[in-house]
Amino acid sequence: MTVHATTVDLPATAGAPLQDLTINVSLRCGHVLVTICGELDLCTEQALESALREAVGRSPQGVDLDLTGTTFCDCSGLNVLLTARRNALNTGKAFTIRAASRQVRRLLCATGTGPLFAPQLRTPYVP
Repeated sequence: MTVHATTVDLPATAGAPLQDLTINVSLRCGHVLVTICGELDLCTEQALESALREAVGRSPQGVDLDLTGTTFCDCSGLNVLLTARRNALNTGKAFTIRAASRQVRRLLCATGTGPLFAPQLRTPYVP
């Protein structure tokens, strides 16, 4: 079931080509799956922030990200992801990256932030 879908077309700047960002949000097993295609940068951070804030608010248990279609992510995009993670954790919800493109994995590795988005166990292990 699709809960929310947003396509953001941003104006070209200084002769740059038109950028597209597509964010699809769907509810799956108590989690909201957010699939992001396009570039995450200064031009798209407000749309991303708004979509992730809404996803965290709608999610009963947490948010799972699919970033396999994300072709670029700079520090502003990463900051939005980190802020959304903090907001989710503050409300007792998980915020994980389930899949990511090579570009996103490279950024997470270079910044050491990858483990912050690793899937957490849903129930604690008790021996």
